[in-house]
Amino acid sequence: MSVLSLTASLAVLMAVFCILFTLLKPQIYNLFISIFALLVVVVHLIIEGYSWQFVPLYFVSVVLTVLLLASTERARSEYDSGGKRIFVKVGKLLLALTLVLAIGLSSLSLFLFPIIHIPKPTGEYLVGTQTLYFTDTERFETFTEEPNDHRRLRVRAWYPIDSNNQNQLAMYWENSNSRSRELTKILGLPAFLFSHLGNIETNSHENAAMTSSSGDFPLILFSHGAVVGYAEQNTPLMEELASHGYIVFSIDHSYMGLYSEFPDGSFTTNDPFLPLYTTASDELDSDQASIVELQLKNSNTLAEIYKYSQELMAITPIATEMYENAIKIWSDDQKFIISEAIGLNTAAGQFNGKIDESRIGIIGMSMGAFTSFHTFATDTRVTAGVNLDGYSLLQLNHAQINKPYMYMDSAQYFLDSNVHSMVVKSLEHSPRYLFKIDSAEHYNFSDVGLFSYQLFASAEQLGEINPLRMNKVVNRYVTAFFNEQLLGIDEPLLSSQSLEFPEVVLVQ
Repeated sequence: MSVLSLTASLAVLMAVFCILFTLLKPQIYNLFISIFALLVVVVHLIIEGYSWQFVPLYFVSVVLTVLLLASTERARSEYDSGGKRIFVKVGKLLLALTLVLAIGLSSLSLFLFPIIHIPKPTGEYLVGTQTLYFTDTERFETFTEEPNDHRRLRVRAWYPIDSNNQNQLAMYWENSNSRSRELTKILGLPAFLFSHLGNIETNSHENAAMTSSSGDFPLILFSHGAVVGYAEQNTPLMEELASHGYIVFSIDHSYMGLYSEFPDGSFTTNDPFLPLYTTASDELDSDQASIVELQLKNSNTLAEIYKYSQELMAITPIATEMYENAIKIWSDDQKFIISEAIGLNTAAGQFNGKIDESRIGIIGMSMGAFTSFHTFATDTRVTAGVNLDGYSLLQLNHAQINKPYMYMDSAQYFLDSNVHSMVVKSLEHSPRYLFKIDSAEHYNFSDVGLFSYQLFASAEQLGEINPLRMNKVVNRYVTAFFNEQLLGIDEPLLSSQSLEFPEVVLVQ
């Protein structure tokens, strides 16, 4: 919870308690407390914005203030005549219970869906951000019925800025009501639950001019996870990288992520892709597939890994085809955006001459991770890559890749550490890093732990590691890797087991 939100919450609670106290023992000065209570609510709404978690407190504050004003006038006339007001005990009890219920509901709501504070990046630069839109005229859109639709992509960019270029801070979620609707639709929850994320400030300055510092900066591409993923799903990591001197382009993969909106008001959701994804997941969860998965996890040699992976793909044809097609579409998205970014480097605009085309990194989470791996393996423009908890059996089809790569696995990972280690070793990355975080689960590698830990932890999608701690771990290791590979900075953190981060196990 942000400091501003905490302050506003306490102020509203104090006002309500004052109201209740004065209702129990009215005085002439109650009018001033009434005005104070209403001002607190108004200031809270103006400065921080409406948040549904506070609705019970809003309601009680307004209702009790109205009652208080009425009782104040009555108390004034009774005071002038020397009379004393007699309160009905049942009425007092109901008011007290209403107040307790309102506080309880707001407290529970804030516990389950906190108003988060995005951790500040640690680099030397302030961070700017803007939204970019691209259309690939060489590819037709396969998820629409219109034959002339071309593939459109929304990209969120983060980049270094100077201290004199600060603008208004960007909000964490654009189109928060629509995004909330799409996310809750999948989770089977009320549509408004995540709408408050549109009121949360990031550390990035909206549409600020890029730094005037001489020289160019490495470019890093990011791809989110499937279905519920979106370009801003790892905002703290994107801001951290930008603060250390990187230009970051994060792609919304249209129709296969959560929600993308374009300047003309049109938007894409995961509706065309979700049924196929669900069918593929059910196929992978079948009893027959589970048996082969267990054999794969218990493999002792690379030959056994190949054998059982081929068996698993053979008995899950829907999932195999779905992932093959997804990798093709997303990898083409990534290669297209790399080309567009290089084009911006020579076009008029703030990225002109700022992108170092010889230093391009790529990173992804979940399906975005193994898609990024494919692009990393097949596009010579990409010089270093990071995989956040993503693995595909199709990865085994790649030849040896003599480029630097880092893997970070959760306890929920598809392969056991020793099996994954054999696969990584066979690819001959140079250098290669494989880390495992046993206290983390799959979604710890995104931001959901920050804004809804209790919800996703109950679904066993988040591990016991504190979300802020996990954020620090991922930021530190990913930045260290790219610093080493793209900036030439020696990073001892990567070469041995860390005392600062004992939860991160160096596998190889």
